[in-house]
Amino acid sequence: MITRLTAKSEVENVLSYLKKDIQNCLYIYIDLVRYGITNPNMMVWTSGEQGAINSVIMKYHDGFQIYSQEPEPDINDILELIQEYQPERISGNEPIIQKLEPLCKVRYKSSYGVIFRRTKEQLYAMPSERKCEFADFADIPEIVELLLSEKEFGDYYTKKELVKQLEDRYQTKMGRSMVIRESGKIVGHVATFAETDDIAIASGSVIDKEYRKTDYFYTLSNEFYDQICRVEQKAAYFFSTSRRHITLFRKLFVVCTSYGKLVKIK
Repeated sequence: MITRLTAKSEVENVLSYLKKDIQNCLYIYIDLVRYGITNPNMMVWTSGEQGAINSVIMKYHDGFQIYSQEPEPDINDILELIQEYQPERISGNEPIIQKLEPLCKVRYKSSYGVIFRRTKEQLYAMPSERKCEFADFADIPEIVELLLSEKEFGDYYTKKELVKQLEDRYQTKMGRSMVIRESGKIVGHVATFAETDDIAIASGSVIDKEYRKTDYFYTLSNEFYDQICRVEQKAAYFFSTSRRHITLFRKLFVVCTSYGKLVKIK
């Protein structure tokens, strides 16, 4: 049976379920902690019988996040929601995406990756004269243009929906962007896409193609993670589906878990 969350007491029950395995449900956990059931762009359901939770499904804007602790979760309720809402993207812990993939392959393409965690012990001093700064709300359209130049975002988002999501997260203090400028133009970007008091999800790391032979990527990353991990004492998580990057990151950072993503075929 599928049930939509409508009361604060239900949120606390779901958070207790998610808290046992946060690294496999980061976005759902953080969004529920920060928004509860108050965000108009978000809906959360649980699937299960007799009060037991089998899975948690969150719709945020036009994407789904799905989590289950069950090794063989019942996906019938999830499939009904997918059919009803037709999300553009479906993300979740690897076993549940693997179970959904063959049933959604006509409309969705799959990809799999790894979630890493970076700590303050993994920071490296890299002095630079290049100034990094947190962006303002007015910078969001320019940031989106830079993000969409990267395949990871250009293949999955329209400009309108990405602007809306970043504006939502900025206004609710759920996310913030750090940038490097060259002659006033934003040429480097990295951001938190979700945060609590002790956890941050990092994403949106992009350098303008004309500046990729510079040290901007390393300068920006170092400044950003120094602020998040050392100054603010947060655990910083990030996702990667690039095989080349995953091979490198396995040597540098803490490997947390694997995840999957289904993206609607255009």
